[in-house]
Amino acid sequence: MLCLFAPLDGLVQAGETTPALERLARWLKSDDPVVRVGAVKDLGGMENPAVVPLLLSALPDPGPLVRGQAAWVLGRYTQPGIAPALQRLLTDDNDRVRAAAVWSLCSVGGHAITPDVIRLARSDPSNNVRFRAVWGFAKLRDPSTLPAAIEALGDKSAAVRERAAVNAIGALADDSVPRRLAALANHPAPETRRLVMYLLARYPGDVGVPTLRAALQDSQPNVRGE
Repeated sequence: MLCLFAPLDGLVQAGETTPALERLARWLKSDDPVVRVGAVKDLGGMENPAVVPLLLSALPDPGPLVRGQAAWVLGRYTQPGIAPALQRLLTDDNDRVRAAAVWSLCSVGGHAITPDVIRLARSDPSNNVRFRAVWGFAKLRDPSTLPAAIEALGDKSAAVRERAAVNAIGALADDSVPRRLAALANHPAPETRRLVMYLLARYPGDVGVPTLRAALQDSQPNVRGE
């Protein structure tokens, strides 16, 4: 007997894709949200483009776990219709759904969705959503996101500042970065000033030297590098 949430890769390889999809389609209509989430996870495990219509059908599900899981899995596929469907979730009431949607969009949406990602990175109230949006800049590789990535060094969330923003800046780095970083050298938050100095020190040559030298007089020892 097949376990309700057993991996279905074997069914696909055995040529039983259609029965498997039919079964999962039924589970997606269950009254039990746990069953519906399990169905979406099993669809994700199949790694088969044939699952996309079912995943899209799960995006309006009343359960946020179902919507979020479906949005996350859809980031693996590139079929037409996925990006617009995910964009509709960027205003979802649940922050985990928005985070999953923006993360997947950065993989499948192309530069056309850049304005939406920048908006979330700058103004979404959820730390989780801003984290995924800022880190997503690294996947988008759109140079126009660089100013927002550098702004994120001043985010109130340490995870956004120290992980997402630093990673995105590294992926998007160009010759303008030292100048942009220097503009934050007097940021009121010492955590941000410390990150600015850390990033400037990684650039070759002496382009960041004047800013780094001035930081030796900073009131905070972690900015001075002590």
